[in-house]
Amino acid sequence: MFSKIYKVLIIGLTFISLFVSANTSKEVFYKGNYYNLSIPEGFCDITDNSTGRFMKNFLNDTLGKTQASSTAEVIFTKCGNENKLDIMPWGYISMAKNSNNTTQEKFNKYAARNLNEKLFNKVEDIVNTAANKTLSEYDLSDSFELKIDSGKPEILWSDSYSLIVYVRMNDSETLQDAIIASILLPKVQIGVNLYDDVKNNPNILEMASKLNQVAKKIVESN
Repeated sequence: MFSKIYKVLIIGLTFISLFVSANTSKEVFYKGNYYNLSIPEGFCDITDNSTGRFMKNFLNDTLGKTQASSTAEVIFTKCGNENKLDIMPWGYISMAKNSNNTTQEKFNKYAARNLNEKLFNKVEDIVNTAANKTLSEYDLSDSFELKIDSGKPEILWSDSYSLIVYVRMNDSETLQDAIIASILLPKVQIGVNLYDDVKNNPNILEMASKLNQVAKKIVESN
């Protein structure tokens, strides 16, 4: 959802002193417990720099207006892109309570039966409305209007560690390839979201492989 506001975010922040962590994992305190969240190989954590804080706040302000119970906890971009005007590829890690203690196997089976373009269209409507309300609150609505249109989602990988889904997203200005890994732990559901501009000719299978490796690390370290 950030493809149209990259320049607004970064032009105003590029000249601010930034702290960037090259660590491949980050410890996060969530709902009374600490979790070790892994970042995809080749990416750097920018959660605590000015751009990352802005993006995290924007995401959480938007998520708070939807039916989602998740929150963005970690923001990352490809190492070397931290100070560029276009930080694609980028991604974030979200967390939500696993209230029903759903197992990965049950989640994957449910997704296989119900994941379709119609479901994504419903999500789009909710996200578009919420994001534009947030833009208005940030006094950006005069310059931007988000209208995300997603294609048919495809399950790329399903195993005991995660469910990995691919979808192409169009916001009328930028085509993006999105890879989303859903990881179910006993108390939390973790989402690792990775985006890249289609113009960059991203390798979808390589992106999915990175998230598969991340999922294994997260499960094994928690």
